[in-house]
Amino acid sequence: MESIFIAHDEVFQDPAGELTLRFGFSTRNGRRYEGVGICEGNVCGVEGDGGAFTLTPYRDGLRLEVDPVRGMSAEGAKDFIDLSESDDKVFLLFPASPRACE
Repeated sequence: MESIFIAHDEVFQDPAGELTLRFGFSTRNGRRYEGVGICEGNVCGVEGDGGAFTLTPYRDGLRLEVDPVRGMSAEGAKDFIDLSESDDKVFLLFPASPRACE
């Protein structure tokens, strides 16, 4: 992965979930993938049978771990990415300025 983002999604907040998050990845070849996670506690199920991930506090950021059983996938413009087939399974995320996400 080249980069990853995660953010609260107020627009699509699922009334059945505690928290709805948008997330996305940019791969080293420049492709972008995005998804929505509906969270209960620190476990988030990816919308559309896309697996799951766990978020836990880590220093001044978050540790995102791909579910070892269900995997985690996201949708791109032309295809999907399945992180269960990748060696990238744990991500350390730290706050960035909104400008960094443009």
